[in-house]
Amino acid sequence: MNGKNIAVIYGGGQIPSGNFVLGEIFKKLLNRTDLTVYGVHKSFLGLSNYSDDYEKFSISKAKAIQGQIGTYLSTCRKVNPADDEWFSKILSNLKERDIKTIIIPGGDGSSRAGNVLSQRAKEEGYNLQIIFIPCTIDGIEGSDTTIGIDSAVAESYRQASLIIANAFATFNPSFLGPRIAINEIQGRNRNDIAVALMKKILEKRKIGKYYIDDIDLIFIPAAYDWSYHKLIKRITSSDKETAIIVSEGARPNEIYWDTVTKGRSVGEKLENLIKDGGKREVNLNLIGYLSQANQEISREEKKKIQEWICFAIKAMNATNDSVAIIKSDNEFKAVPLKEFAEKTDSDSAIPLSKEDFQKLRLYLP
Repeated sequence: MNGKNIAVIYGGGQIPSGNFVLGEIFKKLLNRTDLTVYGVHKSFLGLSNYSDDYEKFSISKAKAIQGQIGTYLSTCRKVNPADDEWFSKILSNLKERDIKTIIIPGGDGSSRAGNVLSQRAKEEGYNLQIIFIPCTIDGIEGSDTTIGIDSAVAESYRQASLIIANAFATFNPSFLGPRIAINEIQGRNRNDIAVALMKKILEKRKIGKYYIDDIDLIFIPAAYDWSYHKLIKRITSSDKETAIIVSEGARPNEIYWDTVTKGRSVGEKLENLIKDGGKREVNLNLIGYLSQANQEISREEKKKIQEWICFAIKAMNATNDSVAIIKSDNEFKAVPLKEFAEKTDSDSAIPLSKEDFQKLRLYLP
């Protein structure tokens, strides 16, 4: 094969606007006629498979997948590409196809996996370049934002509007008082999507058809000190319908929270506690699958994605090193992947910024 051939894989988690992002990467790469570009299915697991998961791409194929529902290349967790079990197969496949660069849109776990693969390949005398692009619903330390946040927030607002409309229109004679809707927003211990959703709600002054002045709107972020006892007391004493926006990583200050009631997620636990202790009707929505919806992406977001990917391709051509393409202080930057991957961890809880706290404090429990 002539030229520097390239593979593109997804990471292991949800990739908002994933198919549009993928299509843009392929279209930019395929403007060069000396490249063969592969889309590899099943992430790092697919890299280890001999042929079934390596798909050669064309511009027409790239355009075709951009409007598709789902995650075209599919994702895979629990594979460490530097482990002997996977590495020898991956290296053999890359050498056979003369692939010297892998582009990975994903989250912090994908950046670490890409880094260890690059380092292990270098130890074996194979210079493998990894270009990592933050594209995740969880947010990522080291970059002010990530690709796809806008579409994830738009889909979260759409789903929240639907569940609230259904909750407030549903009556159950076994429960008393105004009705309650809980929307749990994914993002692990980060508040990126949940905070952006709240800002969108405040900007519109409503959720769907319900104005926030007419309901009790409560926001529970991760890394915030709150009590579920006080929350239930507030809800049961209110004469308004209640809409709760809760971050996936939110935990109350009661130390026995994990054993207090059935349910795995914070939303499920709150639903059962309110029904059992407050005798109120509750509708719960776990807002996820934000990469599967692939709803219509706004023109503004498409432009942001295109700018990010253009910078990533330029960085790829300017160096043979592995880099992460981040956005900091409203500027794109290429930083060493090893440095980036070793300090980022989406499991660490990050509290609200002072600015966000001031903006949202009236809605905190």
